Amino acid sequence: MADQLESKIREVSEDRTQLLAMLASMIEGVMVLDCRGKVLQVNPALEQMLMVQGAEARGRAHWEVIRHHELNELVTRVLQTRENCGGEMTATASGRTLRVEASVAGGQRENEACAVLVFHDITAVRRLEKVRKDFVANVSHELRTPLTSIKGYVEALLDGAKDDPEQTLRFLEIILKQTDRLNLILDDLLQLSQIESGQVLFKRDPISLSEVVDRTVALIKPLADKKGHSVTVAMPADLPPVLGDPERLAQVLTNLLDNAVKYTPANGSIHVTGHLTSWRDTVDGCGWRATSPSAAASWSGYRPQHRREKVQA
Repeated sequence: MADQLESKIREVSEDRTQLLAMLASMIEGVMVLDCRGKVLQVNPALEQMLMVQGAEARGRAHWEVIRHHELNELVTRVLQTRENCGGEMTATASGRTLRVEASVAGGQRENEACAVLVFHDITAVRRLEKVRKDFVANVSHELRTPLTSIKGYVEALLDGAKDDPEQTLRFLEIILKQTDRLNLILDDLLQLSQIESGQVLFKRDPISLSEVVDRTVALIKPLADKKGHSVTVAMPADLPPVLGDPERLAQVLTNLLDNAVKYTPANGSIHVTGHLTSWRDTVDGCGWRATSPSAAASWSGYRPQHRREKVQA
């Protein structure tokens, strides 16, 4: 009898050790509750997700360990109905988004496993979904700007600008640049997988900020003219070249100016300026390299609550 009892105790101890090892190795968070809602066990993954201490949590009510209204309602429903259910929550302490699956374990007495909660960290999934939604919205915005500019210059040519050879050539060059920008946007669509994996590569070429500003202002001018805006540029002549991606920089500046045109009341003014916040006395092959260049677009009336708004690019 003593041998059988010792064997049984050893068997139970081994089972418990294996169970604890399994819980410790899981990447999902696990919490075990009894019929009263007391915490019997939490694994290390859950401790990290919810920033709780397992030793302090055991034996306490679940609502004392995790103060989260939706989760506590879910647990109460499982314990009362004895039915499996699930939900989604945002951990207050860590800010992680968690999918919770609550299953009935069958225990009916105190200190017996009555419900098992499994927490899946879906923060990355939800972030990816937001990136996709933002990407679609940004692509719509990116496509609209060059198409509107192309349409504006084509209409100007049809209205009589085609009779001036010099102006016609300038307009056609701008239209060509805008179509190149559309091609760049299409390339961005093809590189969506690289964007999601963080593998987007940016060029590091010497850039003349004045040239980028002048080129971008020329592209956005038809939109400004339609609303009666005046666009002025004040770029210092001694502003040194900077290292960066000229197409991406032009993309950012175009978005800023497009917003300025869109949100400034009719017959407003848009001013573009730039200044060097810090620089370093080094020659980088093609000229001076600015360590912290800054360009600013400012306009009146961009936001109703402000008379003047400045956006740093």
